[in-house]
Amino acid sequence: MILVPLEMVYDARLKLAAQGFPRGGNVGFELMENQKMGTSQFIEQVNYQRAIEGELARTISSIGVVQAAKVHLAIPKQSVFVREKQTPTASVLLNLNSGRTLDKQQVNAVNHLVSSSVPGLTANAMTVVDQTGQLLSGSDKSTETASLDPEQMKYVKEIQESIKKRVESILTPMLGDGNIHAQATADIYFTRTEQATESYKPNSSPENSSVRSLHTTESASMEPVTATGIPGAASNQAVKNKGAARNTVHR
Repeated sequence: MILVPLEMVYDARLKLAAQGFPRGGNVGFELMENQKMGTSQFIEQVNYQRAIEGELARTISSIGVVQAAKVHLAIPKQSVFVREKQTPTASVLLNLNSGRTLDKQQVNAVNHLVSSSVPGLTANAMTVVDQTGQLLSGSDKSTETASLDPEQMKYVKEIQESIKKRVESILTPMLGDGNIHAQATADIYFTRTEQATESYKPNSSPENSSVRSLHTTESASMEPVTATGIPGAASNQAVKNKGAARNTVHR
């Protein structure tokens, strides 16, 4: 708190305003200190996200080139299903000092600073913009190379070396041994997409249908028949008729 005589209040305000004061401060984890009784879980989650954004903005503003910073986090709701899992994203607005700029290494430092502070956030999901609307974080070669793991970098080098040898093997017979030198650069995107489809066709034709279950019922009966016909030894003997039924149900 700054106390000045009453007749000097407006002069003090003008002098502070000329130096850029008072500056709007970012709210950090002190937002979690005064939690009210009965606060819902949604409000607690929102306040926690605001606190992280404020702390990150304060940290980024401590860089000499940066005058002020604003961080926006998009953290999706967690799901127990792996297919519905979404990764968080973030965007950073930097207000740089007059006449100052950030080099690519400093922009990458801001990317990794924010991505390392949020679980599940990667540096590729970051967007950094300055006060003029210029995109500072781009998909240049250095950023792409830095985002590859050792196995992917090894695969890229093998592809480049294979192309180089093929070019040299084609031109060496025409230009002579030692008179040709080739260099290859391969841009490989390791984006992978998985898609699962499950179709139900209840009204499909019989020839395109498959048997899901087979149920077979068999029954047999043996009933005696009384003697009929002309009286005699043969007609007095009872003959047993055998009958059988079979029912097959396909589903």
